[in-house]
Amino acid sequence: MYRVSHAAVAGYPVSPAVASGGLDVRDVPDVPKNLDFTNRLAVSDAHRHLAATPALQRFCDGAFDGVDTQKIYDLLAGLALCRDADALEQRTSAIPVTRTEAVMTLAQHLSPAGAYALLQTLPPRQEPNGFSTYLSTADRHWLIGQVYATGGETALALESYARAVHAFEKPERHGEAAYVEKLIADLDLRLGRFAAAGRTYAQAGYHNTLERRHSRAARDYQEAQAAFVQARWLNEAATMQEQTAASFFEAEEYDKAAVRYLPLAAYHRHDHPWAAALRYEMAATAFTAAGERNRAAHAFELAAACYTQAGRHLEAARALEHAERIYRSKRATTRANDAAVWAAASYEQAAARCAQAGNPLGLAREIAALKHAALALERADAQARAALIYRELAAAHRAAGELDLAERADAAANAAQAHRQEPAPDASGATERAVPADVPPQGGRREPPRPPAIDADGNTALAHERAAAAYARLRQFDPAIQCYEKAVFAYTQLGRHEQARDAHLSLATTHCDAARCYARDGREARRAADAWRQAADVYRWLGDYLRAAHAQANAEHVGQHAEPAASPRRGDAALCTAHAYRLLAEHLPHSSRGRVQAGAAWANAAAAYERAGDDALAAYAHIKAAQAFRHNRQLKAAHEADRSAAILYKRVATDAGARGAPAVAADAWEAAAAASARTGDDGAAARAETLAAQAYRAINQFENARNADLRAAKAYARVARHYTESLQDAASAATFWEKGAAAYQRADEHARVAETLLLAAACHLCASTDGRPAADAYRRAADAFRRAGQLILANEAAALAIRAAAPTSA
Repeated sequence: MYRVSHAAVAGYPVSPAVASGGLDVRDVPDVPKNLDFTNRLAVSDAHRHLAATPALQRFCDGAFDGVDTQKIYDLLAGLALCRDADALEQRTSAIPVTRTEAVMTLAQHLSPAGAYALLQTLPPRQEPNGFSTYLSTADRHWLIGQVYATGGETALALESYARAVHAFEKPERHGEAAYVEKLIADLDLRLGRFAAAGRTYAQAGYHNTLERRHSRAARDYQEAQAAFVQARWLNEAATMQEQTAASFFEAEEYDKAAVRYLPLAAYHRHDHPWAAALRYEMAATAFTAAGERNRAAHAFELAAACYTQAGRHLEAARALEHAERIYRSKRATTRANDAAVWAAASYEQAAARCAQAGNPLGLAREIAALKHAALALERADAQARAALIYRELAAAHRAAGELDLAERADAAANAAQAHRQEPAPDASGATERAVPADVPPQGGRREPPRPPAIDADGNTALAHERAAAAYARLRQFDPAIQCYEKAVFAYTQLGRHEQARDAHLSLATTHCDAARCYARDGREARRAADAWRQAADVYRWLGDYLRAAHAQANAEHVGQHAEPAASPRRGDAALCTAHAYRLLAEHLPHSSRGRVQAGAAWANAAAAYERAGDDALAAYAHIKAAQAFRHNRQLKAAHEADRSAAILYKRVATDAGARGAPAVAADAWEAAAAASARTGDDGAAARAETLAAQAYRAINQFENARNADLRAAKAYARVARHYTESLQDAASAATFWEKGAAAYQRADEHARVAETLLLAAACHLCASTDGRPAADAYRRAADAFRRAGQLILANEAAALAIRAAAPTSA
């Protein structure tokens, strides 16, 4: 509730009673109606006519300080036209004055009478005068905020500014909303509320983006980033830097965008390489648009390195091809050839992964990747390696039944071999070569990656496999694992994917055997955990997500004996287990049995997330488990999962509120309310919705707050109806009807407030012979009916109030 603060008009030499004289609303003339705001000439004429009216000039003479009076007339007339444009939802660009200049200038020239009269337009007085007639609601609250800010009433200024922003949103005055939001953020900074300032600056940036003022939006996001850094909210600061970069890109300030994407990529590189790769590509695109092509090529190479780290080999190859094209356009042949060779290596890795699928779609993707690899090697003049790839391509075409294409691939292999004889590949060479993580060297040519020598009959692969089995029988696990890896690679190079898969399975089994052997020795717990993790990686590569999840769970269990209780490695292990079970759940079939397994997998993931201390992901996993259980009619398990999710979401919301993150808290309270409602706990759902509404109001999202209050009111009504229908406890029913009425009151649903209070009054009468609570409820219902404009019902409720109070008065 607003209050009229005399501190805000302190220092004025007149009393409020005298100051408010002469500003009566009856002095205000009509502003032109049905004006075409797209006609600049008509708008200018209307503005000039309005500024010259005696009524407006009399009002200005009393409300302002008399300095530069003609300018004051013009500014107030302009704001009056803005008010009409808002009502018609038309643009204000044809009005001769700008809204921001008008409000800020009028605030500087308010007289004591004007300041006091302006504050009188607030509740509970709401006295009509020229301010309430000439100014829109948004402009009036903006001007009031300026008065409060000048008087040192910071809290009231913030409230007025927030109401102005909310009022500007309906007519979509995003530019003005952004300006007022920056005033709010500036006040928050002065109060040391850095997180709140960051959020408000970010909202200003969003509003400027809607107005396509991208340069201004970028500056707002920079301010938000600085505020979040001061609040030590580093994740939010990184998000704001990304918004800054995107805004500079939209503003076509490409150099500024690019230099901001680079540190973002570095920030994500170790933990989220795929996210880092996307940002390196954005930087490369921006550098290209800015004409800095060398830096663009370098950024594409860094993107490829991150894609490779994330296992996204196709994306890595395409990024390298972008770099190659840039180098060729600059006649940098050596570096272009290097990029082409590395792109070919990435395509080979992608082809090997596609071959693991063992289905026609995987085979088609393998063929496409091998074609790109061969073409890249030909561009790099690496003919011998291109010939090997063409041989693999021919084998893939034969496997697909495309014999004519296989013949063409064989012919291409022969042509490549005849075109240029290269030295025989070194058997000890690397199986692949990733794009370097840092800046590639400026001079010299890298040697292309060379595969090991593979005989056409597969004897080498078979020898590796037999040696691995012999080592495994002797419990010499390290050489066994190395031999199985060589066998997998050899079979893959020969196109024998079934044998490669079998060798892969043997490799995973060997990791499991090694883990069990190490676990039996109490001193080898850490090695056992590592072996289980490696087994999980292999199973995940093969698509056996069930075994991968079990292996990851074993790794976590064994690792607990190797790490102290407070070690962060325990949390990391639990997080890996959670991800493994989540991956399993997402890949299970949508059959009845699959849903049963999915529910169990999501439940295991939730438990692991809880062990890792990630309440938000744990709650999400519980929700998914509940959905799966409900599909399979496991209602008791679904109920327990929803109950656990509600508890965790409440914990997330409470923590977010404590650290000053109301947006996160609002989302969490909403999720908690939904989970509680599914368990039938409508009282808890209503309380959570009420807290969500409070959090939404803290970030000026008034429409979301209203919707949350409406949901809270309906939940309270369900609880009250349960008590009413079961005839158990009329007093409790009355209490919940009262709470529902309060929620409807916050949502400004006056008719529903009145109806709910009537039900509360009836329950009060049933619960007690004391009629005073019922009479009070009836009186409040009458007031609500009056506010809703239903005067007949208001009179009836007032009569009921008198009747309910009669026994008490007697």
